[in-house]
Amino acid sequence: MEIVDNAAVKLTVSNNFADQILSSLERSEIVRNDIHSKDVLICWDHPEMKTLAGYLDAYLPNQNIPKIPSPMERDYDWPGLYTPFTHQRDTAYFLSLRQRAFCFNEAGTGKTSAAIWAADYLMKQGVIKKVLIICPLSIMYSAWQADIMKTAIHRTSGVAHGSAAKRKKILDQNYDFTIINYDGTTVILPELQQAKFDLIIVDEANAYKNVSTRRFKSLQKILKPNTYLWMMTGTPAAQSAVPHV
Repeated sequence: MEIVDNAAVKLTVSNNFADQILSSLERSEIVRNDIHSKDVLICWDHPEMKTLAGYLDAYLPNQNIPKIPSPMERDYDWPGLYTPFTHQRDTAYFLSLRQRAFCFNEAGTGKTSAAIWAADYLMKQGVIKKVLIICPLSIMYSAWQADIMKTAIHRTSGVAHGSAAKRKKILDQNYDFTIINYDGTTVILPELQQAKFDLIIVDEANAYKNVSTRRFKSLQKILKPNTYLWMMTGTPAAQSAVPHV
């Protein structure tokens, strides 16, 4: 794989995969063709790379292709108080290209900031507008809201906690990031369904391993087919599941 003129990605792929790329991505072309493989030039922008990453994840996991480069590498200025570590950049790149994803980075590796940077990038690209963060009550302020202030201070955030009326009032403010605890989603479920969040981030997602719980069913009702969903935990549990819509 090669990035050409900071504007396109060149991949050497099988003939069948090359034909699939050309039929799906308008901004792509064949630049070399032989009996066994083809070189395909693909525009290095978010829609194309997201589609390509989706193909590889879902349909072609055994293709001998390096990880798809996110144009976030080129386009993002990494705001905030701290310079991201390499692994945080890699995590943000990975998330930025995936509508549904798990992040299993270990505790203490800064995955919260990585997810905030990825979400901020997608906002700047016009891909998403509003984020709902579902997390344990104990870290709504100390981890998530504090990290938003340190990582993306130009973004607004609100913590939906307390009475149902207070939660609804926070929701009505249309913050960039709205933070709520697991069981709080059941308290104002109809309002969350109407709020049309573009991205939902679930922290300590092992809390959703049981599909029969109210919190799992609430999340399932909030999700729409086009909603981004990133589930994060440093302690992944067996039999975890992603809600389907």
